[in-house]
Amino acid sequence: MPPQEKSFTTNVPMLIAAFVLLCGVSIWIYGYNRSNSNMGQDGQTSGDQVPAPEKTKENVSVQQVDLTTNPSSKTPAGFPSFITISQSAVITQSYKSAFPDRKMTQYTVSFTTSESLRAVSDFYSNLMKQNEYTLTSSTNTDNSNAFYGTKNNNDLSIGVSRQSEVTTVTIGYLERGQ
Repeated sequence: MPPQEKSFTTNVPMLIAAFVLLCGVSIWIYGYNRSNSNMGQDGQTSGDQVPAPEKTKENVSVQQVDLTTNPSSKTPAGFPSFITISQSAVITQSYKSAFPDRKMTQYTVSFTTSESLRAVSDFYSNLMKQNEYTLTSSTNTDNSNAFYGTKNNNDLSIGVSRQSEVTTVTIGYLERGQ
């Protein structure tokens, strides 16, 4: 067998592999360019792909309580009176967010206390039961507890955590209009 024939027959598998690889790369480049051709300058898709949902403006007003000059009432106006806060608590955050278009108001109060995690958790768990909230979710760990309940389409969530001898509590109350 002449040397040229031998080299051609040994290189046939290499030529086939190169041809398949070239075809694969060409198909991949074609598909990549095609998918990007539906992309507008703003990064949004166009053509037959599903467009991103339209963003809307939310009508919301937030009223934060000035904790430095309002010693008599550090909870936001309208905060439910049945949710009591210990006299020894130091309120760190207190505000009301109103969503008039949705007929909802969110009240949020955060505070710290030296009371134990268990004492605070038991107090708020009992408060929810006494006020007939349906406990829909609760989470308990060594350093934190969370409770979530509903009543009359309103939501009450309480998060309690303990770190370095300080217990931090965050209360969220979502009031839905009827």
